[in-house]
Amino acid sequence: MHLEDMKYLISIIDNKSINKAAKELQLTQPALSTAIGKLEQELGVPLLKRSYKGVVPTEAGDRIYEEAKSILNMIAEWYKLGQYTTILEGEVHVLAVPTACDFLVKTLISGIRSDFPTLHISLHECYQNVMMQQLMASKMNIGITSVSSFDLKTTLLHVERQGWDADVLHEE
Repeated sequence: MHLEDMKYLISIIDNKSINKAAKELQLTQPALSTAIGKLEQELGVPLLKRSYKGVVPTEAGDRIYEEAKSILNMIAEWYKLGQYTTILEGEVHVLAVPTACDFLVKTLISGIRSDFPTLHISLHECYQNVMMQQLMASKMNIGITSVSSFDLKTTLLHVERQGWDADVLHEE
C-alpha cells in the first residue's frame, strides 16, 4: 500500500463519489477505480459499496478510512517538525515538458513557494530533446518529462548512465 492509496480512499469516502474524488485528485475516473480495485485486492477485502446513489465504505473500508486519516495526519505532523529546522533558499531551475507545466504550477510549485519563501523556483518549458541538452550542460537543476510505459525502462537507464537520479512521479 502506498500513501497515495490512502489519499484516494479518503477522498472517495469524503466525496461519496469516485467521479468527484477523481476530479479533486486530478485523476481520471478509470485510473482511480483501478487504484482502489488494486488496493482492495491487495488487502483481500472490499472497501467500498458502489451503487447508483454513490459510494459508501464497507465496515472494513470505514476502519481503514479512519486509520488512514490518522496515519496521514501523523505524517503531516512529522513534516511540520522539519519545517522549523530546514531552510531552503537559493534558486532552482526546473525544466518541464509543456503537458507537465500546468500541473506543476497548480500543485507542486505553489506549495513549495508557500512553504519555502526564500527558495526561488524558475519553471522553464521545453521539449524532451532540448531538456537533455540543458541538463547535460548543467544549465538546469531538475527535468520533468512524460514517458510512455513502453519507453520507461530505456529512459531510466539513460538517465542513470548520466549519473542522475530519476523517479517516477505518476503512473497511469
